[in-house]
Amino acid sequence: PFFQPMAAPLCTRLTRALGARVTGAFTPTQLHAALLEHEVLFLPKQQLSSAALLELACHLGPPAPPHPLYGVDAKNKGVTVLESYGDTGKLPDTAEWHADMTFLSEPPVFTVLHAQILPSVGGDT
Repeated sequence: PFFQPMAAPLCTRLTRALGARVTGAFTPTQLHAALLEHEVLFLPKQQLSSAALLELACHLGPPAPPHPLYGVDAKNKGVTVLESYGDTGKLPDTAEWHADMTFLSEPPVFTVLHAQILPSVGGDT
């Protein structure tokens, strides 16, 4: 499995419109159902390798090709890497990223993000 073992599954709604926090052990089928219901899921404290992230994405549907404007993970070319540049003041150009590949004839249904380092303020999408 690609998730760290945890307690029984729990899906907690975060807002009236969308979003839920998922904790505990869950199957890809349960995760997919929760995603369809809540549209955005947060899975806290997951230490996912790029291979596990890609495996998770594949359970949700066929992966899209890598984003043409960003680099890819050295070990898993199906994983796009987005990075900010710390205290340099240089930020990634998110205008293209937030297009979420909608220019494709069949754009992806879901996007899977794995934040590894978050700022103390912001860091949301």
